[in-house]
Amino acid sequence: MKKIGKKFKAKEKLKILEAWWKKGGGRRNANRVARWYECSPQSIYLWANRFDGSVESLENGDQTPHTFPNAYTEEQLNVVKELHGECRSRMEFIIAYAPSGLLMALSVSCIACCAN
Repeated sequence: MKKIGKKFKAKEKLKILEAWWKKGGGRRNANRVARWYECSPQSIYLWANRFDGSVESLENGDQTPHTFPNAYTEEQLNVVKELHGECRSRMEFIIAYAPSGLLMALSVSCIACCAN
């Protein structure tokens, strides 16, 4: 079965482009080359437009987001820190590694460590 979303390295992209250019370019040849290398013709066209003569131009870009719209504000984090003052070291770990379930995770850990 064909993989969806396969990431090609820059040298693989260059090899695919060279095979396409060797066949003469064009839409029909892009379809054939894409089928052979298990990618899409749209990817071949994109790589051809991006290619400026160097392999570095075909490198994969950074995939991390530039913004975090659901991130907690400093005000929200300070309120949680005030509520759970005694378990600071444990709280810092939870803030760093579990931001999606922060309030629930802190209340559970606080019951476990501050109830003593």
